[in-house]
Amino acid sequence: MDNSKRTSRYLKRLKKVAKNNLTITNENISTKATDKPILYHKWLDAWLQERQKLNSIQSRLNKMYKVKYDYYRYDFPKTLTTKAEIETYINGDEEYDNILLEFNNQELIVDQIKGTMDTIQWLHQDIRNRIEWEKFKNGIL
Repeated sequence: MDNSKRTSRYLKRLKKVAKNNLTITNENISTKATDKPILYHKWLDAWLQERQKLNSIQSRLNKMYKVKYDYYRYDFPKTLTTKAEIETYINGDEEYDNILLEFNNQELIVDQIKGTMDTIQWLHQDIRNRIEWEKFKNGIL
């Protein structure tokens, strides 16, 4: 299975777990506020792990860029004189493109987790809004 499909499946799972963790109902509203620190640290651990993977891929991408730059600058049969020409060939290189795709997919995962963490930080406001809405619906306001 290619990296894009794996990433897509993993993102769907992350979104499903996030939705489950962040959905506030009448049944779970009392525990959501107390669960907030636990949820945040759970997602922080995931973010750190995925960020570490992203950094590793970034390092591989940078090394590959150097290898490809040197190849297209000095060893390529056609003489390339400008940086733009060399970068065009690098960006068209399948090996480099595969690592770049892996990097972009990993970045999507990191961004998804970070977005969930940001939402968790404001969970108390969501709980407050939910309580106010229930008061309004029941004519307490």
